[in-house]
Amino acid sequence: AVITNVAPAHIGAFASVEDIAKEKLDILAGLQECGKLVTSYETYEQFKPLFPVKPITYSLEIADPADVVVEARSESASGQTIAALVFGKRISFHLPLIGEHQALNALAVMAVGHLLGEDLQKIAMRLESSEAVSGRGKVHDVEGIRVIDESYNANPKSMMQALKNFAEAKNVHRRVAILGDMRELGEETDDYHVKLAKYCTPFDTVICVGESMKHLFEALPNDMDKYHFDQAKDINIQKLCTQLEVGDAVMVKGSNGIFWKFSFVTKLIDAVASHGQKIPGKYPKAQ
Repeated sequence: AVITNVAPAHIGAFASVEDIAKEKLDILAGLQECGKLVTSYETYEQFKPLFPVKPITYSLEIADPADVVVEARSESASGQTIAALVFGKRISFHLPLIGEHQALNALAVMAVGHLLGEDLQKIAMRLESSEAVSGRGKVHDVEGIRVIDESYNANPKSMMQALKNFAEAKNVHRRVAILGDMRELGEETDDYHVKLAKYCTPFDTVICVGESMKHLFEALPNDMDKYHFDQAKDINIQKLCTQLEVGDAVMVKGSNGIFWKFSFVTKLIDAVASHGQKIPGKYPKAQ
């Protein structure tokens, strides 16, 4: 069994993050006596008193006593190269996915594969051909514009990670972040949205969508190119396309009911493709 992380997702239905950890640890009820629990070393350390068993652990930073660790990692526009130590065995591979969270997922795969007796080199080969899925970080290159689809869901931790990844994306001219409400966060909803402001400073444009995202909009600097809309349908996608240039990147992230439910990213991709065909090779500069 694998617990990838514990974060304040759907915390509106729980009293605390610790209660979320307890709920996730119920997965142990499905393990046989000889079964193993796999999680990140950081998750284990944070909630150690709640763990009835010592899990197999992996980490990007903790070399000892984690069972699977990264010795070196570097990112490029095409993904990241990882050198890992898996239960004492060294393995290197290229992961065609961006972000620390994807590297952690790969370490979890390595740990599970080793426990099942699989060959680490074969696992590495499979990871090298992996692809992000729609709504979960899939990248579309459309007429020279990079569209990053993170629209399937959002919570404070995943949102901060996505914003960080977007800020560090390679070979990008300008960055446009389209951010929707993070839902089911309970009494601290407003505060969770305000705290995102510091992660948005590297972006050229931030478009906030939803009632809660208005708090982020108000927390952003007044001299920033920022906008707020009540619903995704209020965004004039065609106008947005006329303001994009080749080399720009647009990331869309929010809770399921903001963008994903209404196929917003599909509409955005179609609009970018249509506009790019009308003006081959170049978009007019933003006004």
